[in-house]
Amino acid sequence: MRSVLNPAFLINATITKMIAIGLIAVSAGVSSAALAAPAAPQKSLARAMDKVADKIVSVLEELDRNNHVIIGDFISRGRSKSSGGIEIGRQLTECLQGKGITVSADGDKWTEISGAFKIIEAKEHETDDFDSLGIDITVEFYDENADPLKINNVKADGSGGSNEIGIPVYGDDAIQLGGVSYEVPPNLPVKEKQQKIIQQYHDPLIQVADTQIRGAGPFGVEVLVRQNGKLVPRQPTIGRGKNAFVELHHGEEYVVKVHNGADFPITAGLKIDGVNAFTDAQDLPRDARRIARPHKTATFKGWYIHTGTKEVLGPNHQPLPSTKAFLVSGYENSVARRAGTSASSISIGMITVDIRAAWPKGTPPPAGEPGEKRSKRTSATRGLATAQGQGLDLKYKVASDLELSKHTRAVIHVRYSK
Repeated sequence: MRSVLNPAFLINATITKMIAIGLIAVSAGVSSAALAAPAAPQKSLARAMDKVADKIVSVLEELDRNNHVIIGDFISRGRSKSSGGIEIGRQLTECLQGKGITVSADGDKWTEISGAFKIIEAKEHETDDFDSLGIDITVEFYDENADPLKINNVKADGSGGSNEIGIPVYGDDAIQLGGVSYEVPPNLPVKEKQQKIIQQYHDPLIQVADTQIRGAGPFGVEVLVRQNGKLVPRQPTIGRGKNAFVELHHGEEYVVKVHNGADFPITAGLKIDGVNAFTDAQDLPRDARRIARPHKTATFKGWYIHTGTKEVLGPNHQPLPSTKAFLVSGYENSVARRAGTSASSISIGMITVDIRAAWPKGTPPPAGEPGEKRSKRTSATRGLATAQGQGLDLKYKVASDLELSKHTRAVIHVRYSK
């Protein structure tokens, strides 16, 4: 298997440091909502990619190749119908750059890194008496002529060997990359939490309530389409494999509304086709998040660009809008293409929302939130994608009144392209 090469990924690969901030949207005629960035990242995927990057550096040295690499696709396999390959490629790029590797196809000799990933159920630690849900990432090596580079168990005569390495990854971030919708209290003992996640993987709790896609808890996701100047909810359905689906059509603009039915605030992260809604942010980290107050909603109206509180000029020295609408388009115009995923990737056509708790500073966290110590281990048309549509005149300001959890409570995936 060889994935499609995406040099566009190299152009847009940047390194962003996470910071804890908050924003409140105050657009004209729209009720206040909020945004925030996570207090701290989940580390398991970053550690895995760092190990892979070390192996890549070692391989380049053993094969006497220069330190130029390019990142191809990481394609989901099996039941994993997700857009996580973009995030795998992004993090691997950052790790390689941090080790002095040039992510570029410049010169006559370079190495392509691509691969695949799939969901696995296995013991994360040898001492575990239970399986955990994770993903197995396979990384493949090719030379500048698209020929496999053999790196493992090569015999003296050149026969044998393999051009790939594999690494299992566990944790909340890995489960999200696998495209699994789930909802569990973060403070459950690890064994019980994994049992519930695996159960929901095989028998998803996703359901339709009116025009919302919901899990078992108080959180929901709604997709609304602009029609004649109004936002009209699009009716979702539950399809094969109990996966949520909303039919969107080429040329339509849509928004994603997150419903918080809990008695505490939440933060919501949004990815469209595997790309974070803040990917083009000029003044925020790419992993910023919206805040929904108790029994309120948070609406993602498009791709965030900047706060809108002062003029920001683009490359052509023209003012940039603060937000660009989510526009259903073909692959060629999509943000996903610019971010590095291929037209054939199954990642195209996926909306992903992950939800974490928040709470007022100086107050205890909500029930179900873990303490400082860890628990003991006991369409219609295939190929639709989202581009940037019209500029929207929205304004945002910083808010910092909440503590932000790093623990995921719920993940809801919605497909809009079959």
